[in-house]
Parts: sequence; C-alpha cells; structure tokens
Amino acid sequence: MLFSGILTFAIACGPAEREGSEIIEEVEETVEDLRSDITPDWVVYEGNIPCLDCDYISVELWLEHDENEVTPDYRLIMEYNNTPAGDTEEEVEGNYTIISGHGRDRDATLYQLNPGTNEPRYFVLNEDRSITMLGEDMQALDEGVDNDYDYTLELREADE
Repeated sequence: MLFSGILTFAIACGPAEREGSEIIEEVEETVEDLRSDITPDWVVYEGNIPCLDCDYISVELWLEHDENEVTPDYRLIMEYNNTPAGDTEEEVEGNYTIISGHGRDRDATLYQLNPGTNEPRYFVLNEDRSITMLGEDMQALDEGVDNDYDYTLELREADE
C-alpha cells in the first residue's frame, strides 16, 4: 500500500515528460530509503476467530518489538470472510501497552491495543507464545459461536 501511494504521488507530481520506468526506479529507491528508516523488529500473530455474521475473521496482528520505543506501535488487520456484503477488510493502527498481571495470575502479560479511541482491545500472552483475544472487560470471550474457531492467534515464525 505504501508503495502504491508513493507511486501515485510520484506520477501526479512528477514532470509529464518522464518515462514510466524512471519514475518506478525513483519510487523504488524512495521506498527502500523509507524501509531502512522504519524497520524495527515486528512480532506477528495470525489466526482465524469466530464471527457472528460471517464464516470467520482472519486476523493478523503486528506488534512492534523495539525495546527503545516508549509507546510501541501495532497494526491489526481483520478480514471478514463471506459476509452478506462479501469479503471485507478492516485495518486498525495505533500503539499498545504491556500490562503485567491479569486476574489471579500476577505473571501474566496482557497487551492493550490503543487505537486512539476509548475502545482498547486486549490480548493475553499464553505459555506456548500464542495470544488469546479478550473482551473489553479483559475476560475470556464466549466461544459459543457455532464453528471451529476460537480467539487464539499463533505466533508467525520468522522467515529464514
């Protein structure tokens, strides 16, 4: 998306006599420069969760893992599969906070996603390094939806 936005901007703002390949090369260089500036380590979780009015929701959660960052960023991508309106996608970005302790477990790690509204989302880190989505009251969500999905996202292993 970043690449296409930069490409569109470069085409709209560049001189009309420029050849298309020159613009693409310039944009690719710009994108590479941007990536070198904004490439902290990210931890990625993914999975499918239940949905009330669709088949399931494909979720991808990116958490910035930069120990120098005071308020690390996150990116949450949710694709609603087979809704009455077809497949739809929602992307939310913001920062997140790590909370130590949850309920009776003082050693639990909770991630509070802060999308810039008064509606944070919560995930608890499990012993197997997966995370489980919690409700707005920080309690487990009801898995009474009639399908084979739960609210757990698995850690995506790094490509080697």
